[in-house]
Amino acid sequence: MTLEEQAAYWRHHARKNEDRLKKQPSPAELKQLREQAAELERLQEENATADEKALKAARKEGASAERSRLGQRLAAAELRAAAAGKVAGFDALVEDLNLSKFVREDGEPDAEAITATVERLIALAPASQGGQEEQRQAAPDLEQGPRPAPDTTPSVQSGRDLYANFRK
Repeated sequence: MTLEEQAAYWRHHARKNEDRLKKQPSPAELKQLREQAAELERLQEENATADEKALKAARKEGASAERSRLGQRLAAAELRAAAAGKVAGFDALVEDLNLSKFVREDGEPDAEAITATVERLIALAPASQGGQEEQRQAAPDLEQGPRPAPDTTPSVQSGRDLYANFRK
């Protein structure tokens, strides 16, 4: 491409992107669209049949229950991570905890409650108490060091034999 062709190419793409950005709604238009969407939703709720209202309520309840279940799983994971190596026998304690206490209304784990609980458990059952501290296993030997020497010492004759076998 010549310099003029390159300039025309980039000018074309710059204009195309500018036009695309100009087509996006302004903040005032976005606010108006949101108000219209809220009004539409309100009208749909007013005109909904009893079955539609029950279905919507069931969907909200199901979503809330699932959010709570996943929040409890996240809370358990955060509790395990916070207590790793600090509390003896923590896995057995997690099974007995009411994990819903560690989940906020939006379904996210409550970090402050988790931290407070782990600190209380550390005071009650520290990991070093009673020799129950988990032992770390040694990493496996991947044999990436120097290799042991072969049993036979290579010689010029063994090289000649290898070459002769290779050329056959």
